[in-house]
Amino acid sequence: MKIKLDENLPLRLATGMVALGHDVDTEHEERLTGRADIVIWDAAQKGSRFLITQDMDFSDSRKFASGSHHGVLLVRLRSPSRRDLERRILELFQTEHVGDWVGCLVVATERKIRVLKPARSVTAAHRPQPAKKAPKRPRMRQTKRPPAPKFRVSTATLDNRSCD
Repeated sequence: MKIKLDENLPLRLATGMVALGHDVDTEHEERLTGRADIVIWDAAQKGSRFLITQDMDFSDSRKFASGSHHGVLLVRLRSPSRRDLERRILELFQTEHVGDWVGCLVVATERKIRVLKPARSVTAAHRPQPAKKAPKRPRMRQTKRPPAPKFRVSTATLDNRSCD
């Protein structure tokens, strides 16, 4: 995999990534240290490289929509020492199917990995078909009910006695 390491990652990480068989560029080698994020981003995209960074600016999925780039791994550790960063990134690249991350925004913490994959384009052959309506159940045949019994109202007069 072609990778670009952001300047906020240890240089020693490049050696470990090369040992795993990856083609790695660093900002230090390209003299991009201290340059604006957009310059780093353009360099990664022109080189068709997967960017590994700690910079939260690259986490904006509206600005860096999945599928519109070669991929970003955003590493978010609670205590990001150089040793912990190197260990976690090398562990990810040894244990995960990182080839599936191309074009994705990936956020990795000490315990979790979240992968935001690009939306699949929907072709006519794969377009979901409208749901078929369920067949109507036959209605119960309604029978006429016999008329309700009519009550007789007595017209007898009541005594006007009090109910003591």
